[in-house]
Amino acid sequence: MLFRNAVPVQRVEGEGTKLPKIKSLLVDKFAPDPIVESLAEVDEDILNAFLSDRRFPTIEVLRELSRLTAARKIVPIYFGAAAQGLGVPELLDGICQILPPPRGNSDADLSALTFKIESKSALGRISHVRIFNGSIKHGTTVHNCTSGKDEKPTRILKLQPGQGYVPVSGLEAGDIGLLCGLKHTSIGHILGGDDAVPALANQVEPLLTARIVPEVEAGWGELLEALRELEDEEPLLNVEWLEEQREINVRFFGEVQMEIVLGLLLSRFNIRAQFSKPRIIYKETPKKSSKARVELRTHGFADIEIQIEPLPPGSGFQYEHAVRADKVYYKFMKQIPNLLDEARRHGPQGWEVTDFKATLLDGDSRYDMGTTYADFKIVTPQVLGKALKLAGTHLLEPIMTFEINVPEIYRSDIFRDLVKMRAQFTDPAPQHGRLTFSGTVPFVEIFEHTATLYASSHGQGAITTAFAGYRELNASGGR
Repeated sequence: MLFRNAVPVQRVEGEGTKLPKIKSLLVDKFAPDPIVESLAEVDEDILNAFLSDRRFPTIEVLRELSRLTAARKIVPIYFGAAAQGLGVPELLDGICQILPPPRGNSDADLSALTFKIESKSALGRISHVRIFNGSIKHGTTVHNCTSGKDEKPTRILKLQPGQGYVPVSGLEAGDIGLLCGLKHTSIGHILGGDDAVPALANQVEPLLTARIVPEVEAGWGELLEALRELEDEEPLLNVEWLEEQREINVRFFGEVQMEIVLGLLLSRFNIRAQFSKPRIIYKETPKKSSKARVELRTHGFADIEIQIEPLPPGSGFQYEHAVRADKVYYKFMKQIPNLLDEARRHGPQGWEVTDFKATLLDGDSRYDMGTTYADFKIVTPQVLGKALKLAGTHLLEPIMTFEINVPEIYRSDIFRDLVKMRAQFTDPAPQHGRLTFSGTVPFVEIFEHTATLYASSHGQGAITTAFAGYRELNASGGR
């Protein structure tokens, strides 16, 4: 299985033949033990009943599947091949039987989530939204509480059976539809209020970066514009244009995604491009606290003094100011956090600086001396760079949690591989002839040596990983 809480409710017969068949595991009066065991792993009441040798009627198991799916404790697995029409009716029946129905109050204030962005020549920019509460009517203004902007959709469409997406006058709670013409709305943005939108899982950040170049030297502008459009549809691509170096960097999850992007560039935009070899994305963090001051006199009059302090891992970037409003004009002061945030993207070692706090201690601006915003745009990166140079920075590497389930006979081979990969783990106890190694490992090792682990398990191992954060690169064990 690809993940731990997967619960297959079907089996495939004749796999690999021209006429495979999909059989339900929930057709008899009582449910089979493997399904009940999967439910017992996440529910203590079911576990106690199962251990007392109680048999579970299929109708009761269906209710428990629905309850635990709604609680996000399990994921029922259906099999099928849409191109051959296999398993589609059963999947649709399963959606109706197991997934909870849409809920919401159409009379309440609007609360909706944007989950997809598309661009089409006939409709322009399209936002796919799910309405949790309230409604959106044609011709009304919608407030985006994520971006803080108000926008008016030019068209509203809804999927109708047998007709595709058709124009409608509005969407109500429980609906999924399309809003056209929202220029300042992106994936994950909330329309209206966020009170009814469920808490979303933290999105994993890309851990690979690569430089992309067009095959035609004059195609930089078209390539950047196309990548920006793709970034709109998938924000985690994180396209970065370095104007001075004439370089475009793109962040990814894996090499397969790189191939997909190249395919989209060719099929949608008729642009041929090439990627460099991907690099692991590292980060930096200050070694100690420091203060720095920079005074600008060449263009106008702008002084900044800041203090930086290291913070615990996972804290990110924090900012506060301790300077009087009469020292730095408010219009300039409110821009300093954004300028610092932008400047920290390129630290002394070339990576993003994180897990620190920057405090504006002092500053000065003089309108009578011609101070402008451009002066602070120059001086802010300089003062942060000076403070980071004084403090020095530790390099941080991305870390993954992992689980490796293998037959017991391969214990020593997997143990040896994990030690070589600088993994931190405990030696597991065997269970039913198999072992599950779990712990943490640097991403660079998983990226480069996953094939080695599969080879050591002779193709009988299952590996799952998840991003765990960043950790200081050990000079003795790192690279």
